[in-house]
Amino acid sequence: VQQPWSKVLLRANSTTTNDKVARADLDALFTKVMADDKYNERGFFAPGEEARTCLEDQVWAQYGYIEYEGIATMLDSLQLTQEDVFYDLGSGIGNVCAQVFLNSPVRAVKGIEFIPSRHETAVCASQELKRQFPQHFIGGRVLQFECDNLLNHRFEQASVIFMCSWCFDDPLLEYIGKCAADNLQLKYLISLRPIPSGVGGLPLWKTIPIKVDFTPDLLPAYIYLGKAAPPV
Repeated sequence: VQQPWSKVLLRANSTTTNDKVARADLDALFTKVMADDKYNERGFFAPGEEARTCLEDQVWAQYGYIEYEGIATMLDSLQLTQEDVFYDLGSGIGNVCAQVFLNSPVRAVKGIEFIPSRHETAVCASQELKRQFPQHFIGGRVLQFECDNLLNHRFEQASVIFMCSWCFDDPLLEYIGKCAADNLQLKYLISLRPIPSGVGGLPLWKTIPIKVDFTPDLLPAYIYLGKAAPPV
């Protein structure tokens, strides 16, 4: 049994494949590893976990699920390589990390999540992923999940940072923006909320439409260029 605050690291040494994993396969995988059939209905909280997210009369950790098509759109836009390290800040149950790891050539993927049950679900999903899709692991590739406060990190190893930041307050966005601006190897910062004006000075490259589960509308994802971004 994984402890809520554990770090989990998966490595494998098998033959890689260029075949992409389909949405149906990932949906089935995450359905299998859910804690119980009411977990989704509770907003991906275990009973009592909501209190971890409350500040006065506001709740900051409502769950928004990025659809498979939205992640695919992002991957098509970024054209990631074997040199990239992808971070998902507020990684939830790990669906973004899983799809990026399976359907792109990045050498490492790391998700950081504050809610223990979401982290535990991501850990279970990563272990099931390794069982079902061993051909997608290659020597040296890493899939890692950590349950922690984002303010304890500076994301210095990331070349790509993604965040479904709808529930991030401005101080947290400002902190991440400053960390991203200080990162000499960062190519892209992708956020579903714009970084507060003037923070970090990262230029906005473009917006792309992202499909999510909490609205029928396509939402803009803001892609900022880091100091190591390729010419655009």
